[in-house]
Amino acid sequence: MRWHSHCLRVTCLVLVISGCSEPQDIEAVSPSYRDLRRTLVEVGRTHLPDTVRVAMPVSAELGVLRWRIGDAIAQGDVIADLDATPLQKELAVAKAVLDQAHTAHRINALRAVEKTLREELEATVVAGQEAVRASESRIEAQRQRTLYAQRERDRLERLAQTRSVSEQALDEARFQAQTARIDLREAQFTGAALRTLFTALKNSPLYVDHWLAGKELRGEAAQYRIEAAAARVELLEYQLAKMMLTAPVSGVVIGKSEHGGRWLSAGTPLLQIGQLSELAVIADVLSDDALAMAEGTPVELVLPVGREPIRTRVQQVEPIGRTERSALGVKQQRVRVHVALPPGSGFGAGFRVEMRFTMGEKKNALAVPRSAVTRSTDGSTWVYRVADDGRVRPTGVQLGLYGDDYVEIIAGLTAGERVVLHAAQVMAPGQ
Repeated sequence: MRWHSHCLRVTCLVLVISGCSEPQDIEAVSPSYRDLRRTLVEVGRTHLPDTVRVAMPVSAELGVLRWRIGDAIAQGDVIADLDATPLQKELAVAKAVLDQAHTAHRINALRAVEKTLREELEATVVAGQEAVRASESRIEAQRQRTLYAQRERDRLERLAQTRSVSEQALDEARFQAQTARIDLREAQFTGAALRTLFTALKNSPLYVDHWLAGKELRGEAAQYRIEAAAARVELLEYQLAKMMLTAPVSGVVIGKSEHGGRWLSAGTPLLQIGQLSELAVIADVLSDDALAMAEGTPVELVLPVGREPIRTRVQQVEPIGRTERSALGVKQQRVRVHVALPPGSGFGAGFRVEMRFTMGEKKNALAVPRSAVTRSTDGSTWVYRVADDGRVRPTGVQLGLYGDDYVEIIAGLTAGERVVLHAAQVMAPGQ
């Protein structure tokens, strides 16, 4: 390890802990000033945050899809040809339905015949009303003539008893009375017929009004049919325009779901397009480790042997954790961390990446190897210091930053003193 060049092999008496006075051959090291860094190693994967999925815009026959994964594609490039014949036929039928709806609406909108008919019916009602009045006048006049003829007949019959009138005059009076009665009944019958006819006729303008009101409702229904037919035409025209299937964005084909040459339903996925310039790395770290991270935390992406690691930084620590199980089946709370990936790194989407997060750094810190420090059950930390006489004694120390191989000494030791490199060498069994 890195500290071997600073180690001294000495023979010491281990007296305090083991109670043994026989000398032991151990390694000792002196605290030294060095730069410390504590890293966290996690395995992540490259990830494209935003991708565009291209799907069938309409149900149609798809031509051969010649694009392959990894191909560069530009916005507006034709992805595949679609058979537009069925859709064109549907559009022609929809336009015919729309024309028919317009014609029906125009026919229903005609009001001239109904208006003329109503005016004529109103005039007929007025004439009928006058005819009824004239009939009633004729009936009343005929009633008076009948009463007069009956009185004249009765008078002549009284005179005939005294032979003061001729038989011919009496017969004439009787005939006039009978004729007047018949004329009265005829006039009454005619009047009744006129009144019945007038009763039916006077409501005829209302019937025309009801018919016109019905035409208004039929006109509204016709307008709705026009709107529905127009919407259908607009939809089919929109779908027909979509039959030219082109790339919505520029990028690289990173997914392909179909090869074409068959009928596909609307919404069937075809291609997935991404922009490798937006490539990032994500890793799921323990929530305790995530608390020590923030935007800008340094990260190294480990590359294959022979290549320098890529140095980058944390872009985002997501504010929500999720429960996952470790390889041993233990539940863990993990948080997703997003790391920037510089251009030209050579990575593609979904690559495995070993990541080293810098969890802490300190320049020129007094430190000893981590193996030289031990911790007691009460939480105190100490080292085995080698005295000038070669004896080893435990010495309490206060620790600072834990690096990957070294730990910072804040108090308890000074540079130049020697401590046992491997504290376990002098610990008594059970300590």
